[in-house]
Amino acid sequence: MTEDEAWDLFTGKLLDEDKVSPEKRSGKDAGISMTDERAIGKLCRRIGEARQKHPQFARDQYEAYSVIYLELCEFRDAVGNREPRDRQIDEALDVAATAMRFVMGEYEHAR
Repeated sequence: MTEDEAWDLFTGKLLDEDKVSPEKRSGKDAGISMTDERAIGKLCRRIGEARQKHPQFARDQYEAYSVIYLELCEFRDAVGNREPRDRQIDEALDVAATAMRFVMGEYEHAR
């Protein structure tokens, strides 16, 4: 995935199906471990999906912290309950996405 394709994921643009295979979009190319580029692409996609599902992330930094904490608890449970690795990665991405929305100050726009 190129930087431009990752940016498109981040901003919610549709992928050009001819340029990015379903395997690459899912991060499941056979025999290849997840690269930094694919991990960042997954995070960008998760942030875009979160923005669509929850346009208002939080009203202030305290509510933002609560959202991050709840996602962290879900990640802890996925690991603690020995759920499949894909589920654990999904929860870790949710933690990272909510933390990045905090870093980007998205709660400030709610005022």
